[in-house]
Amino acid sequence: MKFRFFLALFTAVLFLTGCGDDEDKKSSDTPTEANTTQPQSETEAVIQVDYTAPFTLQLSNGKILNMQKTKQGFRIDNNSTVTLFAFFTPWCDACAVQVSALNAAKQAYSGKLDIIGVMIGDASLDDAKNYASAHEVNYAIAYGEGTDFFTKALGGINEVPYMAIYDEKGEFSAQYFGLMPEEILMTELEKIF
Repeated sequence: MKFRFFLALFTAVLFLTGCGDDEDKKSSDTPTEANTTQPQSETEAVIQVDYTAPFTLQLSNGKILNMQKTKQGFRIDNNSTVTLFAFFTPWCDACAVQVSALNAAKQAYSGKLDIIGVMIGDASLDDAKNYASAHEVNYAIAYGEGTDFFTKALGGINEVPYMAIYDEKGEFSAQYFGLMPEEILMTELEKIF
């Protein structure tokens, strides 16, 4: 009798508990939202560029301009001079027309204003010099990889000609989209000086 009791008890315990943790296995084998979703950073590689890193602009006059993005604008290593960056492409007719107004501004504000043309695209020193010669540019033109970094640091340039002015501390002062006649450019520069 005792034997039957222990056999029944053993069978009941074995039946109720089983040989392992099947229930735990079922919960870990069944995909759930909690254990299958992963943060995007673990599933995809995202390459980000630090646009606050220092960079250089190669200039057609042989100089190198060191720059770095800041919260207020750019740190520009050009002896604390107001700087006008004129972004253009070689095939833009309005950009070619803008050159005469920029030349006049450079002459009128000599020593106070640094004008730098920024050739957008994959341009070489020869491209910059050829453009300067063909359009009688009397200011330096930035070319090469640094110009691409610069335009991206600004958030991209969607329209040319585009001009951005930074004061002697490198803080953003003004921006202009499209062709600007000489008289209007001079009036705008008078507000800055």
